[in-house]
Amino acid sequence: NERCSACGVCGDVCPTGALSYHVDDKGKFQLKFSPLNCVNCGICADCCEMGAIKVNETHTSNQSQSVFDIQNQALLRSGELKRCKRCHVQYSSVNISDLCPICEQRLTNPFGFVLPQSIH
Repeated sequence: NERCSACGVCGDVCPTGALSYHVDDKGKFQLKFSPLNCVNCGICADCCEMGAIKVNETHTSNQSQSVFDIQNQALLRSGELKRCKRCHVQYSSVNISDLCPICEQRLTNPFGFVLPQSIH
C-alpha cells in the first residue's frame, strides 16, 4: 500500500521468490508479486518495518481462485527512488519529505520505535 518505502526487504526475505524487488540504473524500482509462488508464510509482512504488507489468511473460494488465475507477475508498486538526507538510504520518492520514513519517525521520537527500559 502507500506506506511502502520501497526498501526491498520483502523481496529479499521471500523464501519462494513470490515477491521480487528490482532497481534499474536510473533509480526506478519495481515490486512484483507472483501469486503461484506464494505459500502465504507471512515472512514479508513480519519484516516490513512500515507495515505496508498485509497477508490475508482468510480466503473465500472466489478470492483464492482469482489469485491463482494470475499466471504472471503482478506489478504491486513502482516509482523513482531518492536518497534520505540523513541516513542516505534509498526510498520511494512518493514521500514528499527529504527524509526516509524511518528517519521521519526518529525525528519525532528520538528513542526510535521503542522507549528505553529505564522509562517504562
